[in-house]
Amino acid sequence: MSLRVNQDGKFFDRFVASAIPVAISLTIAGSVW
Repeated sequence: MSLRVNQDGKFFDRFVASAIPVAISLTIAGSVW
């Protein structure tokens, strides 16, 4: 059980790490346009 939670946590961290730069880029692009 704990192992599964740990894996989900890692996946969530990777998702956040990937989503934040994309969101910032879209925000900057939206400001430029």
